[in-house]
Amino acid sequence: MSILIKNIDLLRDGKVLRDDILIEGNKIAEIGRVDCEADFKISGKDRIALPGLINMHTHLGLTLAKGLFDDVELDEFL
Repeated sequence: MSILIKNIDLLRDGKVLRDDILIEGNKIAEIGRVDCEADFKISGKDRIALPGLINMHTHLGLTLAKGLFDDVELDEFL
């Protein structure tokens, strides 16, 4: 299955560009001016595509102690 999203605003390197996105299966196959047949065509008018948001704020040290202090109150744990 392929999906072509036409004329969508893309946030790339801090700039907003208007391009097309071709998705084949579950992967992005092409970004740019795409001129091909697709199973589905979607208008990207008034839409924006953003890069995936990643949680960069984690408490890795606390995950190591997870479960060790289940019977302790929060004030005592901290």
